[in-house]
Amino acid sequence: MTIQADGEIETIFSAVSVEVKNRITNKKSRYPFAIFVNGGPGCGKRTLCKSLAANDKKYVHLNVGVLLKDKMSKGGSLADEINACFA
Repeated sequence: MTIQADGEIETIFSAVSVEVKNRITNKKSRYPFAIFVNGGPGCGKRTLCKSLAANDKKYVHLNVGVLLKDKMSKGGSLADEINACFA
């Protein structure tokens, strides 16, 4: 699904909520799905995802940037591999 996210946060959140609920209630789908939210810095990605997760406890907000930074701070071979990707 693609949703144009150039409007008010309430309008975007409403559109996302409707699409997600439609996917969940679709009995043909047996598998869980992930929603990836992309956009430039400061455009409201985190706000939208946190709102979605707060309004429906079926969702979990995973911030990939935060997860990668956390893994890198712990060190180890995987941290070295992540650092190499960002170098």
